[in-house]
Amino acid sequence: MVSLENEFPPCTAVECGVDDSEKKRATGKPSCQMTETCVNACAAYGRVCPCAARIAGHAACDAMAELKENSHVFTSESGPNFTYLNADDITIGKKLGEGGFSNVNQCVITTGDEAGQAFAVKYLKRKAMVDLRQFKHGASDLAIEAYFLQTLDHLNIVKLHGVTAGSVETNVATGKECGFFIVVDRLFDTLEKRLEQWRAEKEQANENFITRLSDSYREKKKSGLKDKIRIALSIAEAIDYLHKQSIVFRDLKPDNIGFDKDGVLKIFDFGLAKELKAEDKHTDGRYTLTGNTGSRR
Repeated sequence: MVSLENEFPPCTAVECGVDDSEKKRATGKPSCQMTETCVNACAAYGRVCPCAARIAGHAACDAMAELKENSHVFTSESGPNFTYLNADDITIGKKLGEGGFSNVNQCVITTGDEAGQAFAVKYLKRKAMVDLRQFKHGASDLAIEAYFLQTLDHLNIVKLHGVTAGSVETNVATGKECGFFIVVDRLFDTLEKRLEQWRAEKEQANENFITRLSDSYREKKKSGLKDKIRIALSIAEAIDYLHKQSIVFRDLKPDNIGFDKDGVLKIFDFGLAKELKAEDKHTDGRYTLTGNTGSRR
């Protein structure tokens, strides 16, 4: 058994708020056997408490182990076949958005077959890493998302183009921006924004009776209805694809549905996705899963 002192040397970080009980839970856990071949780390943005970083790494390792246990989706011992990227293999641009734990920026890959192409890079934000609970959840969610995206293959699900090279301990402990990241499709719009636009256009038309009588308005309304039906069908096809593999998305909302440069719908943010496994199933057909998951709460 590794001693607490060896696993967690006296921490001099001013930000260290990790108590000994939390450290003891992580002490003695073996290093993840897949650290060089899978994704189970967290993003490090700025100065990060080394104790919290180590515990977040363990949490992500545990999440990966649980994901693979008795899985019919993740059947390879070594995990998905990732494309690994170093920090200097991407050029990071403007911020595109953020979620509960992560920031998303525009980026360009500078090496390999996709060199020169624009994508999006996702990494944990500073605010999530100064809170141990958020740090652990954020690290696990980002790793889980990478695992799912590399394994899934559907036109209407965002594609993974690369993850950080290196071991979990090294990536987490650097304390640098994008210590761990995933690179995915660059999206240019969300369904939430389109819904807002449709509502605004409807309100504007309602204020003008003459506009509603025009042929151009009727044609636009008909075309808009076709677009909405196509969008609904694309969402249904993506969710049907997941359900056929016993995967539940658990966070389906307009903010997690985007469109690429060609207007193709893409569902994204798979950090809360879950495979339904036989051992979690009850006789009434329901499953034991984490409660209060997703955005509804």
